[in-house]
Amino acid sequence: MRFLLQRNVLALLVGVNAVGTIWGFLWYRVQVSETPLYFWPLTPDCPLTSLCFMLFLWFIREGKPWRNGWKAVISWIAVLGAAKYGIWTVLVLGQYILSPGSQPDGQDWMLVASHLGLLAEGVLFRRQLPAMPAMYGVAMIWFVLNDYADWFLLIHPRLQLPGEFSFAMWLSIGLTVAVYFWGKHILTECGRKGKL
Repeated sequence: MRFLLQRNVLALLVGVNAVGTIWGFLWYRVQVSETPLYFWPLTPDCPLTSLCFMLFLWFIREGKPWRNGWKAVISWIAVLGAAKYGIWTVLVLGQYILSPGSQPDGQDWMLVASHLGLLAEGVLFRRQLPAMPAMYGVAMIWFVLNDYADWFLLIHPRLQLPGEFSFAMWLSIGLTVAVYFWGKHILTECGRKGKL
């Protein structure tokens, strides 16, 4: 019974992440249409993280071993990205919401709530990650590449406040450093528990 309940909860979370992923890609549709094709994989940060998390939850639900390296990379991107982009979005949107004269709408509040949910998922499911340091390393290379593309090639998400660029950039880079150390801690945790 407990196994069935867990599978049903995981299926529900897969569905929730699927909806979030679709909505996120729709939110990015204008920016993606204005971005060269070769930058598309680096443009919609949060929807790609949500897509990775949906796949990660599916891997857990299926209970299959982590035989393929690509599954481990997706899983590490999912959990570390959930923390990074969950915090980043809440703080950047929070700065806009709290700024004088701002007029936040339902979409802004929904984005805050959904990214808090993404962050919570990352924290809750971190112990399901495979103890595969090389795959964690590949995920970290992805985040560094993403920061470079966002802040130096200027394909970052739309910012709502003038003058917000510097805050958003340094927050993103700082969060990449933070998830690097969090990932090392998770590897240690997984290793102690004998997770493979």
